[in-house]
Amino acid sequence: ATLFLDIGGWIGPTTLYAGALGAAVIVVEADPKALPALRRNIELNPKMARRIEIIAKALYPGKGRNGEKVKFGSRRKGGDSMSSLVHEHMATAWEVETISPHRLAELCRGSGKVFMKIDIEGGEYTIFPHAEALFSLNLAAVHLSLHPQFVLGDARGPRRWLRWLGLARDTARIFRHLGHCRVFRATKAGRVRAPVVQRLAAIGLCLWPLKKSWLFLPPEKP
Repeated sequence: ATLFLDIGGWIGPTTLYAGALGAAVIVVEADPKALPALRRNIELNPKMARRIEIIAKALYPGKGRNGEKVKFGSRRKGGDSMSSLVHEHMATAWEVETISPHRLAELCRGSGKVFMKIDIEGGEYTIFPHAEALFSLNLAAVHLSLHPQFVLGDARGPRRWLRWLGLARDTARIFRHLGHCRVFRATKAGRVRAPVVQRLAAIGLCLWPLKKSWLFLPPEKP
């Protein structure tokens, strides 16, 4: 059996798709504006609802066990799939409870293979250095969306360059975690292998703040 771990589930498009394919699902979503729609969409699909667990918290590398809270918000009204931990200027903000990568990994253990999707609007740079427990799971694949533009924000001049350098470092760190995998660019038409990125990732030199979505698959068996 496969567990689909949907980190940044929004109102449930990928959660419901995975559920329709027969997977068990753990969906992590913190946006209070999106959560009611997520719950309604799951309730409208009762045959799969029993296989879906919602964690209404933000993934964050803190204790994540004792009600720790962080500021989480949107540049607009929320509920638009772009709420994040990293926005400097938030039109709407909330204090939300967190779950740590270690605690989330504990909830997934014993589930067989895990397909992990991470789409958290810039928060990926915060959680990856502390996500060893998640990457120790029996991963079938990792689908990762990168959002360097949200970390750069409106910074200008030297501040923007410093943030860009930090993103380059963090990008290398992210790809180093997954450097043993086959690397693909995820596109609307499917997936495109990225051999140059794969080679750079394997040696920890993927030093460009890459955008878009990436698919990581285990190495091919000999």
